[in-house]
Amino acid sequence: MPAGLSIDPVTGEVSGTPNQSGRFEVLVEATNSSGTGSFLYILEVAPQAGSPVVSTLPIEIREIEGMPVTLNVEVADQPGLAYQWFKDGEALSGADTETVLIDSISAADEGDYSVVVSNANGAVLEGPIRVRMVRESLFNISTRGFVGSNSEKMIAGFILSGTQTRQVLIRGLGKSLEKSGIAAFLQNPRLELFNIEGQEIKAG
Repeated sequence: MPAGLSIDPVTGEVSGTPNQSGRFEVLVEATNSSGTGSFLYILEVAPQAGSPVVSTLPIEIREIEGMPVTLNVEVADQPGLAYQWFKDGEALSGADTETVLIDSISAADEGDYSVVVSNANGAVLEGPIRVRMVRESLFNISTRGFVGSNSEKMIAGFILSGTQTRQVLIRGLGKSLEKSGIAAFLQNPRLELFNIEGQEIKAG
């Protein structure tokens, strides 16, 4: 619940004066001798006059493992703004600007992120935004062309980004293409792999 509100554990009454605006999902559980029942209540608190005007965050961000992720909240230009980001309801240490950067996403970074933006007039909660990591799968990137020698060699390139260590499978299909009805196939293709500096990479 927003700060300033509390629930009576006996009667279930919610009371107080909220000092934080936003959209809150409040799960209320009631228990008696027969068991427990629950109800999800959506509580929306309108901002006080002069509170920060905050743009809506996306519902979800998905990114490939090892790639950077940037969370950013846009706020109308106002003086005296303060920020605090949260992950799964816990304050993130040092996350007190409009942007949170995850250098290299891993499973530990998955969760629901939200941000509280405040000024002298009030505080606004925006979020949560769900951050999910996607593990890379095999991608088949192929090309077909005539392969000669010297300046007529076929050259293809690809880019790996991020800092995560990866295993890459590269293969050249020649003789097996005969089964596809291709007549001018390579009898014995050979692959040579070079890095961005032009240095040959030997197979490990």
